[in-house]
Amino acid sequence: GNNQVNIQTASAGLNTYYCDIEKGEGGFSGYTNQGNTVNMLDANPNFMGNGDFPYAIDETSPCLNYGSLEDEYLPAGWECPCLDLADATRICYECIDLGAYEYTDFGVGLSTIDVLNLSILPNPTSNTFQLNYQLQKKQFLSIDLYSITGQVIKSIKSEMTPVGAHQHQVDLSSLPNGYYLLRLQIGNEVVTRKVVKI
Repeated sequence: GNNQVNIQTASAGLNTYYCDIEKGEGGFSGYTNQGNTVNMLDANPNFMGNGDFPYAIDETSPCLNYGSLEDEYLPAGWECPCLDLADATRICYECIDLGAYEYTDFGVGLSTIDVLNLSILPNPTSNTFQLNYQLQKKQFLSIDLYSITGQVIKSIKSEMTPVGAHQHQVDLSSLPNGYYLLRLQIGNEVVTRKVVKI
């Protein structure tokens, strides 16, 4: 119920770029010397909330791929570290997630016993990509394409799927350039992969 940021000095301004803060700019209190604000979010970050990295974001987080590496928003001479706090690769497709962690499955995903040879080609893509995978046993499988804000954009498959190799051509030509999430689910097991349209 309180403000999220309290500025306690009048002698310096505070610039905030690419942050997710409850109430957005309205979440600031104290002195009114707030400086520039750019691309602020006021959204639930969808923290995973469990495991070794409870403040890591999940695949539906609005913080996914929302960060910026543009020089104008970074301190002079600063370089983005190669790894996040969980030792995962920090920069994916020339952008970063907001927060201390890049999104990753953190060990929660489809068992290699169930699905093999999962690939998305090409990725990045300009219009279409081919999804390839192989099932080790007959399973009910659903595959959906999501926006980075967690909205289902396209349902690709939702049916009992036989053993063997499978391919799907997925057309993104009607969608704007950007980042998307491909989500495969078998029972309670889920795996997501980033797809980039350029």
